[in-house]
Amino acid sequence: MRLLAWTGVSLLIAQLCLGSPTRIGDANPGVLVAAILVVAALLNVIKRLPTQAGRREIVVFVRRFLHHEWWPSWVLYTLLVPHFLRLAVRHRSLTVWTCVNPGIEPGGGIVGESKIKILAGLDDAHALKQVRIPAGDAPGVRATAALSMINQDTAVGYPVVIKPEAGERGDRVAIAHDADKLTDALSVIPEPAIVQRYHPGPIELGVFWVRDAATIGDERTATAHGSILGVTRKILPEIICDGDRTIREQILTHPRFRMQASVYFENLRNHGRGRLDETPQLGESVRLTDIGNHVRGARFEDGADVITRELTEAIDRIARTWRGAGGEPFDFGRFDLRCSSEAAARRGEDLAVIELNGVTSEATNLYDPSWSPLRAHRLLARQWTIACALGAVRRAQGARPIGITGIVRALLSARRG
Repeated sequence: MRLLAWTGVSLLIAQLCLGSPTRIGDANPGVLVAAILVVAALLNVIKRLPTQAGRREIVVFVRRFLHHEWWPSWVLYTLLVPHFLRLAVRHRSLTVWTCVNPGIEPGGGIVGESKIKILAGLDDAHALKQVRIPAGDAPGVRATAALSMINQDTAVGYPVVIKPEAGERGDRVAIAHDADKLTDALSVIPEPAIVQRYHPGPIELGVFWVRDAATIGDERTATAHGSILGVTRKILPEIICDGDRTIREQILTHPRFRMQASVYFENLRNHGRGRLDETPQLGESVRLTDIGNHVRGARFEDGADVITRELTEAIDRIARTWRGAGGEPFDFGRFDLRCSSEAAARRGEDLAVIELNGVTSEATNLYDPSWSPLRAHRLLARQWTIACALGAVRRAQGARPIGITGIVRALLSARRG
């Protein structure tokens, strides 16, 4: 009813501004629609101006609109369409990139790929131990099965990370420190889930690795196969409490945290024992998220300073060990890692792989708040240029790209879960 009333008011004001208060048909349709949208936008701004919360909403909206860090993925990829078309003409295919990572289905890791199968392609020295919880049973039954697996496998143990086997962008990822939290986490994942050993870090990095096309067909050599396209430093945000305001108030007044206030509120409601309206002591630190995902509230920064010869060699060794079910190699994607310190990462030591993501993953350092949208666009364009070039070499050796209909089917299948 509010939407209908608001539309009617916007229409009336737009007609008055256009000098046609009696008949809608007398106005140019395009001009009338534009006038209604402008009036509706102005009315939404005006109704928020009198309150502090309303003014805060306006500021957040404007800041999110102006910086690519907060744009929806479809906006970034719409801007990339001209570049995609150039690549399609160059390689005579819109989907040649689906030939990379031949051991990951569907299409090198388009969407809905099995996290546990991908991580199983690495040797045990690099991947964190994990177990699969099938779908179908009630949450309590599944939790009991998970508990049995955890108790039997000393390589897992509490705390554990629970996530959907084919989840995207941190969807329903949780950390459980006991049986009750494990049951709660599984109750919101009716599909197959993964229970994975938790690595305390505290450093989390996203390292995007790409194969040198010249090595395709000779993947078993001991020499270097690729290079690091980018490293993302994942910062888990914390509030240092001032002793005067509640956690909620400090989030809403923080210049960055208010940009994802609703995300942090949900995190703290679900995992912070209802602390939102507490006023902690001066100097107390409150972690706002434990998940190294931008959608879940982590801040991504460019970690180019972490890249060393030792790290590059270590990632290359890990990438060379990966094999699909049929012995297929890995070409292109992002290793999400945890380690004890950045110094250890620079030495190429203590690297534990949380996830390995395929062809549609991103070099997430492009979301660095200090980067301009143009710089981010250039990195994304470079990433897809490399993906298409690698796909073209794989195609020349006999791989067949998935067509548009195949991509659509994969997307629909992932949506259905």
